[in-house]
Amino acid sequence: MFLNYHFSDHAYDSDIIFKEVSTDENAVVADGVHIAVDPKKGCLSTERAKTGRLRATEIALDARWLEVAIFMDQKEWLECRCVHVKFRASAKAATTINPAIRLLFDDGFHDLFLPEKCWIGTTPTDAAATYHIPPNLTNDAQRLELHLFLEPEDNCYELYDLVMTGVI
Repeated sequence: MFLNYHFSDHAYDSDIIFKEVSTDENAVVADGVHIAVDPKKGCLSTERAKTGRLRATEIALDARWLEVAIFMDQKEWLECRCVHVKFRASAKAATTINPAIRLLFDDGFHDLFLPEKCWIGTTPTDAAATYHIPPNLTNDAQRLELHLFLEPEDNCYELYDLVMTGVI
């Protein structure tokens, strides 16, 4: 059995991916999607656009992370043993994005990272990741999430598309 998630299906509005926000901590930008920055270490803002447009500014040298997080509220995602993620993105300055599957528990979380980050260019760049999830990790998990960790630096990002497929 397969589960599918498509970024544009959860857009803020029919033509607009993210609603317009600005935050120095975290904010909801679309249905089940939030952005966050290491608290008080910079600013993240989004624009109303047909893509997920995100601007990171005034990022402190000691900032540890910036992220876009997608919450998979269906419990069936916790039954997946393999999750495939594919996205298309660009940045004003070439950079990397480190996608991670996050499992949330009552007492914390566990992130599954790939050995290598995904390189993103100044023009739309395709990136993909496959996660094999050990069954023992999902036994007590409450929810599965996808986190796109961005380099903690000033930059502008465009997320054109994102698709996740879970294999049960």
